[in-house]
Amino acid sequence: MKGFLGVLFISLLAATIGKAQDGEWKLLAHMPDGRQELATAVLNGKIFAIGGLDERQPAGQATNTVNIYNVATDTWTPGPPLPIVNQHNAAATAAGKLYAFAGQSRFTYVYDPENNSWTQVATMPLGQALTPAVGVINDKIYVAGGSPTGQLLQIYDPASNTWSTGASMSVQRHHTAGGVIDGKFYVASGRGPGAQLARPQRQALPGFLALFVRLPDEGSAFG
Repeated sequence: MKGFLGVLFISLLAATIGKAQDGEWKLLAHMPDGRQELATAVLNGKIFAIGGLDERQPAGQATNTVNIYNVATDTWTPGPPLPIVNQHNAAATAAGKLYAFAGQSRFTYVYDPENNSWTQVATMPLGQALTPAVGVINDKIYVAGGSPTGQLLQIYDPASNTWSTGASMSVQRHHTAGGVIDGKFYVASGRGPGAQLARPQRQALPGFLALFVRLPDEGSAFG
């Protein structure tokens, strides 16, 4: 029986991996300049590559460069530079607008596609450098982790142009990543205390996965 279950498990695993490998990667138009530790977000079917470290500089200096990729035409065009240089930063689209924030600055900027410019909005109360995780739930931007705190969760509400603090994560993480599925904010992997210990198990089990669930507001049907 154990042998049968083992074979069944391996068969199901192989089928799952097979499904995950459906599709193919294609090489598209190159970015005009090489950058790392940058932020990206999508607005109106276009991908914005914002700030980061400019690889053309000897020491990889922070930049305010913005490049915009048009999916329909497979082309890159220059966007309006950020008002400041930034790196290890973050970006997100909420309520139909694109926001740039975090990184080496606490400033928050919103992009206006009508006049192709950036406008400063509410400043983050606390800094979140070194690539925090970002997710959007109900048109609010959730920013988790980063440096120096590592456990911090800050929430930006575009409707009121305010930042607030949410429940802290139970572990510290920076250089991390996040995503939202079915109204839940997932934060995965990254660097921080204990992260190195999880490396040997990386293939079998992710080193770290946190789940943030937004509690329902009074009188709301959100669950």
